[in-house]
Amino acid sequence: MTTITNDVTIRVLIVTMKRWWIGVSRLPMGLRQAGFEVAAWCPEESFIARSGGLTKHYPWDIHANWRRELLRIVEDWQPTVIIPADETVAAFLRKLALRPSWFNPGQKRLRRILRESLGDPNRTAALDGKIQLQRLARSLGIRTPNDQAASDLESAVALAEEIGYPVVLKDEFAAGGAGVKICPDAATLRAAWKDLDANQTAPSLKSKALSFLKPPFHWHVARRSVQRFIQGRPAFHAVVAWKGRRLGGVTAVVETSSPPGTGPSCVVRLTEIPEVSKACADLIRRTGMTGFAGFDFMIEESIGHAYILECNPRPTPVSHLGGMVGSDLCELFRDALLGRLPPEAGHYSERLLAFFPQELLRDPRSPYLGRAHLDFPQNDAPLLAAFLERYPELTAAMAVARPFLPSSAIQ
Repeated sequence: MTTITNDVTIRVLIVTMKRWWIGVSRLPMGLRQAGFEVAAWCPEESFIARSGGLTKHYPWDIHANWRRELLRIVEDWQPTVIIPADETVAAFLRKLALRPSWFNPGQKRLRRILRESLGDPNRTAALDGKIQLQRLARSLGIRTPNDQAASDLESAVALAEEIGYPVVLKDEFAAGGAGVKICPDAATLRAAWKDLDANQTAPSLKSKALSFLKPPFHWHVARRSVQRFIQGRPAFHAVVAWKGRRLGGVTAVVETSSPPGTGPSCVVRLTEIPEVSKACADLIRRTGMTGFAGFDFMIEESIGHAYILECNPRPTPVSHLGGMVGSDLCELFRDALLGRLPPEAGHYSERLLAFFPQELLRDPRSPYLGRAHLDFPQNDAPLLAAFLERYPELTAAMAVARPFLPSSAIQ
């Protein structure tokens, strides 16, 4: 492994193919404040590209040869570590790390950086898809809902009859709530399946990437699953790890989301749930994971059991929060790269957190705004400008929510 010392700049490359991806838009500034020098390879429209935390932006070209482009960027930027910022890119990078036929110095360097950034791809690939993650979790004694792979619509209907309605239909590579449908009956399930098919017909960055992620990559499995619906509250555990060790993490129980039930979080309650933390630590240890991830859970309403649903092998919207979550996850990652492995992050106080701009866009008169910490990007003016440009309605929403905004936000 590359030796990093205190007087060497730690350069990070964030990679995402997502456009207008709010979820990780705060990460560049969080990494910069932790001492990293940050570049991003992402579409021009990406919020990450507009962050004031970036030193350099490499635009993503859908028509380019992505492998050659990544080699070029790595040669130019010379990153110590690469962070995937969406699920499809994580799988894309993991497959590149498996390539045995790269012999020139640039290719060898990229392969080494990817393995140091993500962990051994033969082990960590279990985190990339919902179905194999469920199987691994069950083998470790972690609670999982009844979940079965469906190869086609008729097999999905048969599985739903066996599991019992309502069920949840999930696309294997869905993210941010997209590709997740709650189905109370067979008619809804059939309509949901066809709706998912329709949404995948248009050419896209993601479809091009998935065409690259085909056999013999060993985690390739059925594209959808049918899962028992659990009545309860969604939660996620944001974590950073180093070579199979959980360095620190925070659990967030969802209070509001948009759309309700399956959409991205708008308000969360930061709290400690030992069952969740242990399950994530066990999965990280088994897979040898390195880097950032978010593990999704459902906290059962009746008895409080935590059921793991999936892993998002990329940073989550709370990864930049710093000391609010006990220890700064970005700083913990930096210390690990410097060879200073700290004790696991300490406890943190329960509190409400409202995401910006998500909660204002959902309801500018939200009662949570008077009770929750509003995660306003007051240290990233270029990113705020990008939000206002993308969402014209945000200006009016901010005027309504003015009493809850920091004074720096008032023009």
